[in-house]
Amino acid sequence: MAELELRSVVCVPLVKVRSGGGLETAVLSTSENTVGLLYMDSRLGAADLSSGNREILQTLALEASTILENARLIELERARQRMEEELKIARGIQESLQPRRLPSSGWFRAAGRSIPSHQVGGDYFEVGEISPSCWSVVAADVSGKGVSSALLASLLQGIFLAGADSPSQMEQMMARVNRFLIERTGGEKYATLFYCTLEHGGLLRWVNAGHCPPLLVRAEEKPQVLPASALPVGMLEEATFQTRETQLQPGDKLVIYTDGLSEAQNADGEFFGEKRIREALAAGAASDCAGLFQALDQAVLRFTSGAVQRDDITLVVVEYRPES
Repeated sequence: MAELELRSVVCVPLVKVRSGGGLETAVLSTSENTVGLLYMDSRLGAADLSSGNREILQTLALEASTILENARLIELERARQRMEEELKIARGIQESLQPRRLPSSGWFRAAGRSIPSHQVGGDYFEVGEISPSCWSVVAADVSGKGVSSALLASLLQGIFLAGADSPSQMEQMMARVNRFLIERTGGEKYATLFYCTLEHGGLLRWVNAGHCPPLLVRAEEKPQVLPASALPVGMLEEATFQTRETQLQPGDKLVIYTDGLSEAQNADGEFFGEKRIREALAAGAASDCAGLFQALDQAVLRFTSGAVQRDDITLVVVEYRPES
């Protein structure tokens, strides 16, 4: 002040404003949230900080603070819109990675769908033909939600598409996936996973890595559970993945799902649950693959009645029809 020969200096802080509908209801935050200041100086005379002038300065500072806050909110809204657009593109890509056509005729048939709870999801399923006499099915649920889980699910899908070429190598395949996840995520992410192959003769080989136990539906019998045979992939480096086998009969159907199905909630927060799953399967047991899928899918839709879901929902139904 001495060097500039100033006779007066006035500083008025600009602080964050929370407005409830106008300046008259604006509330100034604490001094720790100061975002700037109005600075005035003069070489001509002392500042007049009488009551009227003080109020004018305070009003001016409030106006300036409100403008700054509005500009900040506009920028946040633009950033949100950009993020929404990017997530919309990501969802489109993820949907395009789902199987476009599932076999609806022949000895192997399948029907399925995966619905993310957010813009993108951590569930995925894949149905692929290894050879004319063998098909594979994979369903996975990556821990967590959002973009990171969706990216990891896409990586897993790529691994299985590139490497699932022999029923006899299922254990090695699962071990490679387990190592891949541990190396890339350091154990911070894991995935429950069900992987199976079905041969023309009806031999079903499968590995259940901590996934919801699929149900084997047979005519006039209670559904048979295919329990977990290993830990989820990505948890322990020394984990082993045991392959199990069972022989399917003509007309047998395998129902594979993620926990988002059993934990689907209605408006009252009630879970769909394993009991309702079995009731829906019993009601549609005589139907073909597509019919059983529709019966269970519609039962969940009726139960939830449009309620927002907290988890992704994936459902796949496979049918063995050798006479076709």
